[in-house]
Amino acid sequence: MEFKGKKAEDIVNQIQENNDWKKTPLPKNIKLQLYGGEIDENTTYSSDLAQNNKMPEINEGYWLFIDRYEGKKRLSKGEELFSRSSHNYTVGLYDKKTSSLYYFECDS
Repeated sequence: MEFKGKKAEDIVNQIQENNDWKKTPLPKNIKLQLYGGEIDENTTYSSDLAQNNKMPEINEGYWLFIDRYEGKKRLSKGEELFSRSSHNYTVGLYDKKTSSLYYFECDS
């Protein structure tokens, strides 16, 4: 979703006032979930979620990650994503350069 003018300013102000949203860069595990990449020197994680949704890598913006594993809802940096057999989460990303908001829900 792309915002213009005053609405874009209002969205940024709301995000900045909400302590749940964090400034980019994304934590490593969340970035891997969206874009893929190397987990360590022996393991690569493949993900095309961002590419399939035409979402560029966001360097100037904000993010929110809600871990919904086992039916619980908690804010997280995605620390436990790769130690689980299933992924249930909600992620929001706001790109300040384009005034675009991206929202994804994953339930596996």
